Amino acid sequence: MGGNTGKISGLVVDAESGEPIPGANVMIEGTMMGQAAGENGNYFILNIPPGAYNVKTQVIGYKILTQTDVRVMGGLTTKLNFSLEQTVIEGEEVVVEVERSFIQADLMASRNIVTSDQIAAIPVDDIEDIVNLTAGFVDGHARGGRDGEIRYYVDGVSTMDPVTGMFDTDVPEYAVEEISVITSGYSAEFSDAQSGIVEISMKEGGQTFSGNMRYKTSDFGDYKGYKFDDATGSYKPISGRSDMHRLRNLEFAFGGPLHFLGEATTFHFAGETFMDEGRRPNDYDHKSTFSGKLALRPFPKDKFTLSGNYSNGTQGLYSHLWSKVTNEDMLSAYEPNPLIPDPLDSWWNNGQLDTEDINGNGVLDANEDLNFDGFLDTEDSNRDGQLSKMNMLEHLQTYDLTSYNVSGVWSHSLNTNSYLKLQLGVYRTYMKYNVHENINEDINNNGVLDLEWDLNGDGIVNIGEDLNGNGIWDYEDLNGNGILDGSGVDMFIDENNDGIVDASELTGADSLGFIAAGGNPVRLFMPWEDLPFGSNKDSDGFFVYGSGAGFNRARWNEDDKFITSGKITYDNQVNSEHHLKFGLEGQWWNIFDHDVDLASGGNVYGQNIGTRDGWGEEDQSKIVPFSYGVFGEDKMEFKEFVVSAGGRYDYFDPNWAEYPSDLSDPVVDQTTGGEVKNPEKVEAKTYFSPRLGVSFPLSDRDKFWFNYGKMFQKPIFAYLFQNINWDFSGAFPMVGNPNIRPETTVYYEIGVEHRMMENWKIKAVGYYKDIKGLTDTQRYFFTASNYYTIRYNIDYGKIQGLELTLEKRLSHYFGGNINYTYSIAVGKSSSARQNYNLIWANLIVPKEESFLDWDQRHTITSNVYFQADEKAPFNIGFLRNSGANLIFQYGSGLPYSPPARSLETEINTLRGMPTYTFDLSMDKGFTIGNYQLSAFVWIKNLTNRINVIDYTVVDIEWYQMYGDENKDGVVDSKDDYDKVLAAARGKYNDPRFNSEGRTVRVGLAMNF
Repeated sequence: MGGNTGKISGLVVDAESGEPIPGANVMIEGTMMGQAAGENGNYFILNIPPGAYNVKTQVIGYKILTQTDVRVMGGLTTKLNFSLEQTVIEGEEVVVEVERSFIQADLMASRNIVTSDQIAAIPVDDIEDIVNLTAGFVDGHARGGRDGEIRYYVDGVSTMDPVTGMFDTDVPEYAVEEISVITSGYSAEFSDAQSGIVEISMKEGGQTFSGNMRYKTSDFGDYKGYKFDDATGSYKPISGRSDMHRLRNLEFAFGGPLHFLGEATTFHFAGETFMDEGRRPNDYDHKSTFSGKLALRPFPKDKFTLSGNYSNGTQGLYSHLWSKVTNEDMLSAYEPNPLIPDPLDSWWNNGQLDTEDINGNGVLDANEDLNFDGFLDTEDSNRDGQLSKMNMLEHLQTYDLTSYNVSGVWSHSLNTNSYLKLQLGVYRTYMKYNVHENINEDINNNGVLDLEWDLNGDGIVNIGEDLNGNGIWDYEDLNGNGILDGSGVDMFIDENNDGIVDASELTGADSLGFIAAGGNPVRLFMPWEDLPFGSNKDSDGFFVYGSGAGFNRARWNEDDKFITSGKITYDNQVNSEHHLKFGLEGQWWNIFDHDVDLASGGNVYGQNIGTRDGWGEEDQSKIVPFSYGVFGEDKMEFKEFVVSAGGRYDYFDPNWAEYPSDLSDPVVDQTTGGEVKNPEKVEAKTYFSPRLGVSFPLSDRDKFWFNYGKMFQKPIFAYLFQNINWDFSGAFPMVGNPNIRPETTVYYEIGVEHRMMENWKIKAVGYYKDIKGLTDTQRYFFTASNYYTIRYNIDYGKIQGLELTLEKRLSHYFGGNINYTYSIAVGKSSSARQNYNLIWANLIVPKEESFLDWDQRHTITSNVYFQADEKAPFNIGFLRNSGANLIFQYGSGLPYSPPARSLETEINTLRGMPTYTFDLSMDKGFTIGNYQLSAFVWIKNLTNRINVIDYTVVDIEWYQMYGDENKDGVVDSKDDYDKVLAAARGKYNDPRFNSEGRTVRVGLAMNF
C-alpha cells in the first residue's frame, strides 16, 4: 500500500524588512488544513492530497495574501513563501498566481508526474499508455525489467494481479488527479516491485459543484476495414481503410460538497464506457468502469476518505487460422474435382441443403449411398436442419473480466507536527476464459429429444444406443434431465471443479460416471478427457467446422483472487529539517484458479488450486499466503542538500505445507503424481531493503542527485503455485515452487538537472541495475528417462542506460518534452520458461547471457502541445481557445533469434527494423454560459506508418527468406519495406504481426 500525500512548507516574512512574522495563519482554501507560522516564520502543512490549491495567509496589520494554483504532488514538498505588506485597512487582500519552481529540490529519484489536465489532453486510451510515455519504458518494460515488475497503486491499494503480475483493472481518466511513475530512488514505503512504481491518486470533490463529460467515436456508419471474401472463406482488408474499431467511448465525472454530512464533506464520482470492436474481426473490447471517493472530517483533527473503483468487461479473440467461415454449401469435401466426377458434385454451391439421409434416421440406409463410399454424406455438419455459415472466430474463447478495489483511510492529527494514518484496502480480480457453444440434442431438428427416439432403427427405444456399432452406448441428453437443453447450455464449463463438463452431469452416477440402464452400462456425463477438442483444418492450414470438432476447446480457465491489505503510518515533522516516517503493513491473499488445458496429443494439463465458497474439492488446500513489512525513513531538508535515508524489512510466508522433502523423489506415484511424498512446510522468507537518496540543489537553476537501493519482489504466484497438486498425467509436466526466493534488484542512479532559460530545462540521468534470482525452470529426473520441470531462482541480468530529457513548461502558448534513452539490457533469459521451451524443443540451454527481447538500444518519446485561451492575442480568431497535442515515439530495432540450425541455438543475435509513430489531437473550445464546450479530433498513427511489432511470434525462417530482398543475409532498411512487412505476416498472411494504420476519432467534451 503506497502513500500519496504531499506537503507545503515555507516562510512568512515582512515584505519591507524581511523579518519573520510569527503567528501568521496559513490556510488552504476550501479545506480545514493549515498552520500558524512559528517564531522564525516557518510553517508546514502535512498530509495534503495531490492537486492544485489556493493558499491564503493572514495576520493582523498585514494585507491578506492568496497564492493561487499551488500544485501539491504526492511524496514531495512544495515550497511556498509569503511576503506580506503592512496595511491599516482591515481585510485588504492581494491575489497572485504562484510561479511554480521548475527545479524540485527534494526530488532525488526518476519520477514522472502527470496531472489531470495533462491526462485529459494526451491522445491515449488508458493509464498504461500514459505510463509508456515515460523515459526508459519499452512496451511496458521499465528500464529493462521483465513483465510484471511494475506495481500499480490506486489510492494506496495495490492493484497488481498476484498470479500474473499485471495491472488488472481499469480506471476512468476523469477520476484521476495525478499519476506518478517512479523508476528509481524509491521510498522505503514501497516494496515488491523491481522495475517501477505507479501511483494513481484519485480526485476529491471541491467546495463547489463541477463536472466533465466527453464522448469520442470512430463509428462512421458503414466505414469498415475488412470484408468477407466468399471465394476464400476469410476476411480480407479493404484497400485504403483500416478502422474496424467503431469505437464508442463515453466518459463523465461529477463532484462537489455534501454539506448535510458536514461542512468539509465532499464527493467525486466518475465513470467510463468503452466499446471497441477491434482492428480485426472478433477482436472486441467492451468494458465499463466506475470510481467514487467520499471525503469527510467528522472532527477537526480527523479526516476519513472512502474510495472505490469497479471495472467489468468482455474481450474477444482474433486468431488468424480461425478467421475463415465454413459455408455448408461449399464444404471442401464436396468441391468438384474435374478429373474425378462424383454424383455429389451437384451439391456444391447450389443454394440448398443436401444430404443422403433421406429419412433422417441418422444412419446410412439402402439406396441412400449416392457415391457408394459406404459413409453417410451430408452438408448439415452442425445438424441444425438448414444451410449455415459458421464464422470460426465465433468459436474461439472469450474473456470475462471483473475487478474492484476499495480503500478506507483515517488520518488523525496528533498535533500540528505529526499525524497517524490507518489504511485498509481490498482488491479482487476475477477472470473467466471460455468458449461459448450450445449442445444440439435434437439431431433431426424436429423439436423432440432424440434420446427418446429409436435412432438405430431396431424397433426398441433405448436410453442409449450404439449408433456407430463400436460397442459404446451413445447418448443425446448429455445432462440426463429428459429436457431438450439445446439452447444456452455451454459444453465447456466445469464450475464445480470436479473434472466433469457441467452440462452433462447426472446425479446418481458412480465414481466412474456410469449408471445401470436397461441392463447395459450407460455413461451419462462427459469428463474432460473425453471432450471432443480436436479440430478440422483445410488444405491451407485454416480451421473449419466439423461435426464434434468445430470449436476451440483447448483451454478453459476461471480464477478469482482476493487481496486484503492494511497499513498504519506515523509521520512527524520534528522540525523544519527532519521529517520522520514509520509504518507497518500487511497483505493477505486468497487465490483460486481452476484451469484445464487440452494439449495436442491427448495430454490434459492444468490445475485446480485454492478454494472459495462452494468451490473446490473438500480435501483441496487453500492458497492463502501472507506478508508483513515494517519501514522507516528520515527526510532531511537542509539549505545545501536534501537526504532521504531509510529501509524496510519484509516477511513473506507462502503458507504451504505440501512441499516434497526431496525434489528428486517428489510424489508417491511417479506416473500420475497427485500425492506429495513426505510433505513439509515451506519456510517463510525475510529480506531487508536499504534506501538512500541525496539531492544537491546547487542553485535555483541546477540540481545534482544520486540514489541507491535494493528492491525485492516475490515471484508471481503462477510461479509458486502452478500445478501445485503435482499432476504428472500429461507429458512434460511443470510445477510451481512455493519455496523460491524473492527476486532482487540493486539499483544505482546519478542525475543532473539544469534550467537553461526561464521555462526550459534539460536533465541527464545514468543508471545501472544488477538483477539476481530471476525465475526460470529446472529439470528433476525421478527415473533415468523421466523428469518434471520446476520453477527456480537461476536467472540474472544487468541493465545500464542513459536518459536525456529536454522540457519546456507551458509558456507563450506551447510546451512539451522530448526524452531520449540509450540502454543495454542483457540477461540469462527473457522469460520464466525459456529453459523449459528449449528443452522441449530438444535444444541445449545456453550458459551465456543474451540480449533481452525488449533490448531497444535507442528510444525516443516526445509530447509537444499548443494551448491558447480565449484571451490569446491572435489576429486569427479561431486559434483562440484551441489546442493541439503531438506524440512521437521511435524505437530502434528489437532483437530476435535466427531459426535453430543446431542443438546450440543462437538467442537474439539479429535486429529488427526501427519503428515510429505520430499521434495528433486537436481541439477547439467555446463557452456557453457556465459551460465550456470543445470539439476535438484524434488521429492515431498520423503518417500511416506500419511497423513490425512482435518478432517473438513471427515465422523467422519465412521472414528472412522473403524479407531479404537484396540477398545480403540480413533483413534491414536496405530491403524493400513493403516486402519486409509482407514477410513478417508469414505464409498465412497473418495481420497480427504488423501494427495498425491510421485511425481517426472525433468527439465532444463539456466542463462546468
